[in-house]
Amino acid sequence: MGIREIVNSAVYTSPDGGEKKKPNMIIIWLIIAAVIILAVTSLAGGDKEKSKASPDASETAYEYTKEQEKKLEMTLKRINGAGDVSVYISTSGGGEKVLARDSKSKLSKNGGDNSAADYSEESESTVVTGGSRSGEPYVVEERTPEISGVLVVASGAADEKVRLEIYDAVKALYGIAAHRIKVTY
Repeated sequence: MGIREIVNSAVYTSPDGGEKKKPNMIIIWLIIAAVIILAVTSLAGGDKEKSKASPDASETAYEYTKEQEKKLEMTLKRINGAGDVSVYISTSGGGEKVLARDSKSKLSKNGGDNSAADYSEESESTVVTGGSRSGEPYVVEERTPEISGVLVVASGAADEKVRLEIYDAVKALYGIAAHRIKVTY
């Protein structure tokens, strides 16, 4: 039975209990169209908000790297004799977000025997904020990208003492292996 048959079979009684009228078809079709339009626009709007709320992991890693480069440049410029300093930092991985997980397990036992189990089921799901599946995942920890190498170009690095100071500063700040640091002029 289609919508048209349902509407045509609908009969209303007036408040005085007498006359019976069928509703105007145009009004009913307008109401149905309005409901469909509202449903479609609300679904499309929700997707746009979610995409804006969670930045891409590569963008976050790029921003982190650029921020570290600026901080290191500002710090190394303060070394006596360093002069003009430019820094490039190489990272491995894009960082990651560790999400909260909820795990459930179910164990089924044989008849009366308490020692042997027939099977065990385990399920794991991501915890979301707001308590619904449409909420954002709950982030437990956000790990930064791992710094794998640093290149420092400083006009004062021609002096061996200044180059050693810059090298020691980078090694102390990032704790990376000596062969991953290059200081040049």
